[in-house]
Amino acid sequence: MSDILGKLSRLVTARPWVTIGVLLIITVILAAGADRRVPIVDGTDLALLPQDGPIVEAIGEINDHFEASGDVRLVTLVFRGAALTPEGLSQMSGLLGGIAAEPDIAMLLTPTDAIFSPAHLIQAALGAENLDAVSQAEIDAVSAAQEIAPVMGALTGTDVDGTAVAIATVRLRNTQDERVADAERRIAEMATSDEGPLQVSSVSPIVVEDEYKQATEDGMAPLIGVALLLIAVLILLFLRTLSDLVLALVGLLLSIIWVVGLEGWLGPGALGVIGPPNALTALVPIIIIGLTVDYAIQVVSNYREQRATGVPVIEAVRSGMRHVVIPLMLAAVTTMVSLLANLFSPVEIVGDFGVVAAFGVGMSLFVMLTLVPAGRAIIDGRREAKGTLPPQRLIAQAIPGVARAAELLGANVALRPAPLPVGGPGSDHWLRCSGDRS
Repeated sequence: MSDILGKLSRLVTARPWVTIGVLLIITVILAAGADRRVPIVDGTDLALLPQDGPIVEAIGEINDHFEASGDVRLVTLVFRGAALTPEGLSQMSGLLGGIAAEPDIAMLLTPTDAIFSPAHLIQAALGAENLDAVSQAEIDAVSAAQEIAPVMGALTGTDVDGTAVAIATVRLRNTQDERVADAERRIAEMATSDEGPLQVSSVSPIVVEDEYKQATEDGMAPLIGVALLLIAVLILLFLRTLSDLVLALVGLLLSIIWVVGLEGWLGPGALGVIGPPNALTALVPIIIIGLTVDYAIQVVSNYREQRATGVPVIEAVRSGMRHVVIPLMLAAVTTMVSLLANLFSPVEIVGDFGVVAAFGVGMSLFVMLTLVPAGRAIIDGRREAKGTLPPQRLIAQAIPGVARAAELLGANVALRPAPLPVGGPGSDHWLRCSGDRS
């Protein structure tokens, strides 16, 4: 193992530009996999359930017996406010009429019962051509009629905050293509932009799917940005050099690109080893950020400790790598094994998360064990040749007083170990943990 580590350290330090070039080539290859990533799994998808479980089996049987129901997409419009009023019903009728008049929507409406709402029910009961001249008394009388009251009760209600709520349904033919998805999005746009006494929103399969994707994919970008910003501040605080900050951030970006690209190459759009992206795999970049920063700090810390002894830059890089590679590899391997244990989960997306996260841990370690030493060899090697290499500050000295506090804490723990109970509740027997003391 020592021979392998020695060869690795010599390879990285003797040809640092070649090392960086190899990293860039790998980055380009893996980044191409990002274009092969398929859309993220919907939060209501069956992939979130055990595929051999009773729920998936029951849903399959239902689909087999009621296959025709899959030919219809139901859009539910929610009206918040006093809907059973002349103004509310007029707004409801106008919105639904506008939806039916949209050419791209009208061509997808089901032949029967395409649109149903309290407005249609009251208008039909009164035999009126429109609701402009309908009074509140007529609305109340129709709503209370014995034949209509149960149906009206199913279409209206009260929200948890006490707001009156009414619903209307729009039934679309499921064409299994983007036409029905665009129609659902158009209905949602018309609902949210509709003006009147009622606040209108739309609930449909594509609306739920779009919001889920936005929360899991688009919502991750701000989180990653905030994480990178906080990491940058902490790195600058502890490492105190701009070059180390740049190397760490570049390593973070490379690790994220590698993970996202690898997920595309392993996914259904390429090799098909794993399923499509999901809410769990979307969390992997955040996990990788934390691990990658830790790897970078460990590499820099060991390099600085070697520099502090007075050895040249190249020898400090090589010696630091020899000291840090094995501990970090052991930590990474144990983490990867624990993540790969998710492959035994009956839920497929949990297994996919384990694969992506495990590879991410290994790749982030590889990036930091090559990029940071190569970068330090280039930057500090030039400074050393020019005679402008500044003395190294140990990371333990980054915050004044921390090193001394750690020494005192360690001495106190070693000399005054805490007593540990070895008996049951109320036992008077104690075991004092202490090491051999001279």
